[in-house]
Order: sequence, then structure tokens, then C-alpha cells
Amino acid sequence: ERQTVQTREADHLTSALKEAAQSIDTPDDRLQDLAQAYQDAQISQRSEQSTRDMKAGQRKRANEGTEQLAQDLEQMADDLAGIRDAYRQVQKDELLEQLAGIFRDALNLSRSQEATSTEAEQQGNRPDQEQLGRRQTRDLNAASRLAQRIQETSSQSFLIPPQAGAGLQNAMKQMQNTMGNLQRGLGSQAGKNAREAMA
Repeated sequence: ERQTVQTREADHLTSALKEAAQSIDTPDDRLQDLAQAYQDAQISQRSEQSTRDMKAGQRKRANEGTEQLAQDLEQMADDLAGIRDAYRQVQKDELLEQLAGIFRDALNLSRSQEATSTEAEQQGNRPDQEQLGRRQTRDLNAASRLAQRIQETSSQSFLIPPQAGAGLQNAMKQMQNTMGNLQRGLGSQAGKNAREAMA
């Protein structure tokens, strides 16, 4: 009876491995290979055969069959653990790359706002509205995209604190204020707004 239950579980595992192999991309398609190896090893069929051997009183044959099944399944469990660890490492590397990209883009935005602030303050009440306006529009669009990336990445990792998104929203508000003051010819005030956005 126990072996019959294990045969049903082996059938379920066959389906689960196939489904996982189709839905999860693992390094070098290792999960796909493991699913195929499990199918090739005929685990379910061999488990069913062991059940028949037990019912027929073939204890030695049944014992040998179940021992070999146990060894094969243990090896596959080790292989699956290795695939899991490799998958986690890939996910970790991808997350670190995303975080590095967010940091780099935030730093570039900060530098751009610093340049806008300096130029606007130097130009005083005669700011170059066209040039500074174009830069500010570009930075505002970049900040909007960055906010979306931060939101997506924060759902995958606790490394991004909630205040990061709030800080970026405040920066975008100051960037909009900068644009408004540039259009009104208030270079000094626009520079202050850009400096707050930079911070």
C-alpha cells in the first residue's frame, strides 16, 4: 500500500517537474534536463513494478528495485538542490545589476540637476529657457522611468527602503517647479529648486 502511494506521488512529481521546466528558466536549461532525466529513468513505472513484485511475493526483487529507486531519487534530489542554488544565484546577480543601474541613473540625474542649478543661478533673471528647459524635461522623464524601476525592484528586495520612492517623488516635484520658474524667467529660484531636486 505504501509503495502504491509512492507510485502516485512519483506520477505527480513527473507532472510537477514538466510544469516547472516549462515555466522557470534555469541556467543552461538544467531543470529541463532533470525533468527529462526523471522521465527517462521511468521512476513511476519502476515503482509500480516494485508494487507488483511485493504482491507476488518477490521480496528480493522488490527490495533491489526499491533500493535502486531510492538511490536514483536521492541523486535527483541533490541535482535539484544544485539547480535551485544556481537559480538563486542568477536571481541575486540580476537584482544586484538592477540596483547598480538604479544607483548609477540616480547619480546621473543628481549631477544633471546640479548643472541645471549652477547655470540657472549664474544666468539670474535671463536664464536660457530653451536649453535648460530641454534638459529639465529630459531629466523629469528619466526620473519618472527611474521611479517605476524602483517600485518594481522594491517588490523583489528589501534593500530598497520605502523612503527612496518618496524622495524621488519629491525630487520630481522640485524639477517641475524648476521648469515653471525657468518659464517665468526666475533663474535664481529655478536654481534653488534644481538644487533641492539634486539633494
